[in-house]
Amino acid sequence: MVSLNGCHVGHCIPSILQPRHSHDTAEDPSSLYPEAQHVDTSRAQSKFLPHPDVMLDPFPAGKLKIPNTIKQASKQRVETPRPTNPKTGPAFLSTAVRPLSNYLGLTTLPLHIHEIFFAYALYEGLFRLVSPLASRRLVPSKYNAFTRRDRLNWDAHMVSMYQALFINTVALWVIFSDPQRAVQNGDWRERLWGYNGAAGMVQGFAAGYFLWDVFVSLGHLDVMGVSSAVHAVCALGVTCIGFRPFANYYGLNFILYELSTPFLNTHWFLDKFNKTGSKAQLYNGIALLATFAGSRLVWGSYQSYLIYGDVWKAWHTTEPYATPLCAEFFGKTAAGLGLDTPVGCRTLPAWLAVTYVGANTALSVLNFFWFYKMIRAVRKRFPKGDGDGGAKGVKRGKGRDTMDAVPEKMD
Repeated sequence: MVSLNGCHVGHCIPSILQPRHSHDTAEDPSSLYPEAQHVDTSRAQSKFLPHPDVMLDPFPAGKLKIPNTIKQASKQRVETPRPTNPKTGPAFLSTAVRPLSNYLGLTTLPLHIHEIFFAYALYEGLFRLVSPLASRRLVPSKYNAFTRRDRLNWDAHMVSMYQALFINTVALWVIFSDPQRAVQNGDWRERLWGYNGAAGMVQGFAAGYFLWDVFVSLGHLDVMGVSSAVHAVCALGVTCIGFRPFANYYGLNFILYELSTPFLNTHWFLDKFNKTGSKAQLYNGIALLATFAGSRLVWGSYQSYLIYGDVWKAWHTTEPYATPLCAEFFGKTAAGLGLDTPVGCRTLPAWLAVTYVGANTALSVLNFFWFYKMIRAVRKRFPKGDGDGGAKGVKRGKGRDTMDAVPEKMD
């Protein structure tokens, strides 16, 4: 029976992994973290545990040696972690955000704040400078004839297109190349509470985009609309929950919703280029429906089913949540970085379970509703499927008025 005596909810520190054999002992981890001696994580040990360096941010100032395979990593000696101060970005940013992150319980936010600000600055630059300058140079007659509303939407879709291509590429790279995914695949505690720097990096870039989206939506509320602002705020909030850390594993999987976004943006651009009802838009529409159904309805529903099951297990279990990945990482870095205690050894708060599951369920329902409306719109526009100008009565070049069922943003 696991005992949590002396471990106060919200203030306990995850235990350091205990060595499996006596000859592996380096020193008593309780001397580094006295509160950790009451948390037993022996049941969370894994012979496939990666080297601690793998759990750091893949974009730090220093170079990291990352094992090529889980088998290679498992052969390395896992010593008792010691507090260190890894370089994860400008120190002043981590120091400045630390009080806020500790207050909100966003433990890993200081490790990725530089990626959030970098992404925000990048997207703001694309929106304010790159898109207007490039559009005036490449399609001057079209862009200069736009109204203020159309220009803002054009520039916002440019940013959305880049974001979707970039975040999908990085997310797929992490999913297929990060050795920690093998550890998390086999343990529900790792999937909910485990942390690794690569997934945190992707999460940081996504949070930077949604932060930009919040400011743009609020700054141009008359153009973007209230629904866009609400969507941006909610998306930023749900993304930031991952910095507790919570559901980093699933957060990376749900980012693949964005696989359909490039085709949605292409549909919008084709309307602006007077290609409404054309063969190009027909083929793009088929690709949009296929990727939307695959990434959001099939893949997304499957991931929702998995996370519902993991949350159910966490809600009913009495075990501590000090997982190997989370425990070793914070045992090695918490003191050096001044980070607050991660949520990894706390009970699952009701608000967290309800918020995450509720938001995920609402988005899943919306995805099915959007898909139904998109099917109806495509059938109306291409009744014969010939792509020779669309349905009778459909005029070219009318923008999104000809396909109102497709939402402006599904990020």
